[in-house]
Amino acid sequence: MQVQFNRAGLVAKFNPGATNLQLFMSSTQVCLWQKASRLDSVLIMWSFVMGAVQIFWEGQFVLFSSWIEDNDDTWFLHGWYLYGLADDRYLKADAFVVSMEAVLAVLAGPLHLIYGWSLYMRNSFRDIMGVVVCTIQVQTG
Repeated sequence: MQVQFNRAGLVAKFNPGATNLQLFMSSTQVCLWQKASRLDSVLIMWSFVMGAVQIFWEGQFVLFSSWIEDNDDTWFLHGWYLYGLADDRYLKADAFVVSMEAVLAVLAGPLHLIYGWSLYMRNSFRDIMGVVVCTIQVQTG
């Protein structure tokens, strides 16, 4: 389904040859109501996805990091167990790694969500939020 906008409102056309990327971008335009440019649309989606990943995925590691070394069969920690096979600090719940992931889950995750919202609403602080979010990503990532 390819979605297009006109002055009268939302017009949907069926396009059987549309790729997943085209469908994703058209649904992104539906979500953003054509208010943002394509680059802003990608940045908004990126910041919401990164915010959710940092809150839920890295927050999960912070909460359950002591279980990872003992239980390799816990289904919701299996991804971190596999990650820990490559980097031993994640298996042993190294204090620095846990604190770094806690900063990402508690600070960077909500900041990503605020950044995405400020881009969508075109707030005046969106550029400052972008610099702050990118700096946190570079320092902890």
